[in-house]
Amino acid sequence: MVVSHPPKESPLKLLFQFPLKISAKLKMVMTELPNQSTEILTVDHDSGLILIPPGGAVLYITAPDMGTSKKATQIESRIEEFFLHHIWGVVILEGFHRWGEEKRKTIQKIMLSIFLSQTESACPIMMPSRNAKDSAEILTRIAKREQIEDLPPTLSRSRAKTVLLAKAQEYLIEGLLNCGRKKAKKLLTEFDSPIAIIRALLENPEKFDDIKGFGKKFVENNRQLLGQCLLSSSKPTN
Repeated sequence: MVVSHPPKESPLKLLFQFPLKISAKLKMVMTELPNQSTEILTVDHDSGLILIPPGGAVLYITAPDMGTSKKATQIESRIEEFFLHHIWGVVILEGFHRWGEEKRKTIQKIMLSIFLSQTESACPIMMPSRNAKDSAEILTRIAKREQIEDLPPTLSRSRAKTVLLAKAQEYLIEGLLNCGRKKAKKLLTEFDSPIAIIRALLENPEKFDDIKGFGKKFVENNRQLLGQCLLSSSKPTN
């Protein structure tokens, strides 16, 4: 079977599956997409997804979606279902730096729980954006990768996956307590993967003894955090 890509002059195609009443924030994202080179299709559907043929999928989340405890629980279910059906999909978290500590921690716990429960050889990818322009840029880059670049037409191709996976791994480890980007990179260099870091924290904390910058307080605080996440994810649902 021969797989062909659209010629470079063809418009990028994005399918927005949202109810007829689209939020003001999402309308701003659609406005920021390049008019001359983007074809936007809309479907009245409550999935709330942005599909980017042939294999891309995006879940778009803003602060109001996390407004209450009930909404946060609904978002957790939506994210879990999203990655169940789109293991190489991307979740955009618009304005994440302005969400407030509690909402950011909730998202980090959701991501960690999903990461630990993944059975497929994939990594959940969540990308914070500053504003509608940033979100539109992410959508455009995914669409270009899917529809224009001379590469296999899936998000799981080797070259693109390597870049996305490295960034996703750094972002995941930055979610640990008292762990910035430099520390995250150092841990990934020492342990090779996020799951190896998590397992070492939970099962072999002594492995951190000889790593400069990671003392007993770091280990103990994060063991407690991970333990709470695992306990929460193991609770039976009604």
